[in-house]
Amino acid sequence: MATVTLDHLRKDFPDGTVAVEDFSLLIEDGEFLTLLGPSGCGKTTTLRMIAGLETPTGGAIRFGDRRVDDLAPGQRNIAMVFQSYALYPHMTVRQNLEYPLKKHGVPREERRRRADELALMLQIGPLLDRRPKQLSGGQQQRVALGRALIRDPEVFLLDEPLSNLDATLRAQLRAELIQLHQRIGKTMVYVTHDQFEAMTMSTRIAVLHQGRLQQVGTPDEVYRRPANRFVASFVGTPAMNFLTGEIAGEGDRIAIAGVTTPVSLPPERAAALRELSPARDVIVGLRPEDILVGTGEASATIKLVEPLGHEALVYLDIGGQSVISRASSEMSLRAKESTAIDFRAARLHLFDPASGRRLDC
Repeated sequence: MATVTLDHLRKDFPDGTVAVEDFSLLIEDGEFLTLLGPSGCGKTTTLRMIAGLETPTGGAIRFGDRRVDDLAPGQRNIAMVFQSYALYPHMTVRQNLEYPLKKHGVPREERRRRADELALMLQIGPLLDRRPKQLSGGQQQRVALGRALIRDPEVFLLDEPLSNLDATLRAQLRAELIQLHQRIGKTMVYVTHDQFEAMTMSTRIAVLHQGRLQQVGTPDEVYRRPANRFVASFVGTPAMNFLTGEIAGEGDRIAIAGVTTPVSLPPERAAALRELSPARDVIVGLRPEDILVGTGEASATIKLVEPLGHEALVYLDIGGQSVISRASSEMSLRAKESTAIDFRAARLHLFDPASGRRLDC
């Protein structure tokens, strides 16, 4: 059973930095869990504690029912793939693949058979007699993955393995990693600051900020119902727009600053908002795709249009507040012109101005 349980995990460094604080999470057997967040949020430290490369200051780590936080890395039956590939430069690809098995006393013929199988699966068969310096970045990363896979570990830990690759190769290996996980069905914990990677690859995403867990959910849940303003701002490209607003009427409308007509909320959301928020002021979050250009009763000034071929990003000024919208590339939009705009009321995200927490969930 390869569930991974993090129970109130904490990590303090000697300089007083709290890298991870009160982090509890159950990673299910066979899932692809991504730790997502900006630099310095604690995601790599968390991964290193799972691996045994860092010792927790507090809390516990379990693989299934077995507590492992006091065990050395070699006793945890994990495999780790690093950003830097970490291949032995003096060894051939075959020798790099076989080394973990050789270290554990696996007979030569068995090592060779398993290396050949992996090389076929990872499409590196013709490269077995080459050394790392003769390989491209993508080929080296495949070898690093193969070296992790060959031991048949309980848990795979991947620390930003694609960040050194160019965009085209990154997209290719991203797809290969998804297919690999589907084939082997092993528990994988993946660290990245790239929310596009997290959204496309993960069973679930755990978003971290300043050492604390902010939200855990499927990519769709994290995108469509962010738990707080930080998650809403970090997940999504372009980022969510934030506007100042006020609860109007009987709590069934939102008055957005700079917009003449308040936005009416669906009845069930209005009822939930009245129950959760006694305050009147709110932060209104809107994804770029939920601000409609060229229709509606409100108006905005176009500041900039960025054509992207299949669509255009339109930078707007709404009563002194800047927002970004997505629009059809076939629309005729010009900077400094005024345009009608509308909002998808059912997709408004409302946050408490003081705490940043979501109000209508």
